[in-house]
Amino acid sequence: MMKNKKKRISYIRKPMPKQSFFCLAFAVVGLVCFCFSLGNSIVNQGSGGPDVAAWALTSLLFSVEAVICGVKTLKMKEVNYILARIGTIVGGVLLFCWLGMLVIGVLTVI
Repeated sequence: MMKNKKKRISYIRKPMPKQSFFCLAFAVVGLVCFCFSLGNSIVNQGSGGPDVAAWALTSLLFSVEAVICGVKTLKMKEVNYILARIGTIVGGVLLFCWLGMLVIGVLTVI
């Protein structure tokens, strides 16, 4: 007869790496800058100016850093990945949005 194997549950908590907090913080700051830049652009009916460009660039840089920090954290072994996953996904979506807007903006100028 085959012996039924019971699934074991581990109650050992995996540590939360410090980089995952940075990743999530960078993603949140990038999202706030994105919303502020987009809101200013909408209020000014598309003609934002240098302040909107500065907020947009800041958001782009924070989203790039969130993705880089998240990928580094996801390569670690035996740690809790939840914050790094959230930060990497938010940063990646922001990065995708900014690069899409950049390509659309360049194509409309040409």
